[in-house]
Amino acid sequence: MSLARAILYLLIGVFLAQIVYYYPNLPETVASHFNGSGEPDGWMARQNFVILKAFFY
Repeated sequence: MSLARAILYLLIGVFLAQIVYYYPNLPETVASHFNGSGEPDGWMARQNFVILKAFFY
């Protein structure tokens, strides 16, 4: 296995560990968009938030 592939697998493992660790602590609805003042103006269910986060990784 190449070093690049090992690093990729390590990063995927860290990402999955973060999901397992933080998911139970997330509120049912999570702020997903913020306005120019830094205030939340968009919300989504935590399940959708985790799926969206996984898509961007």
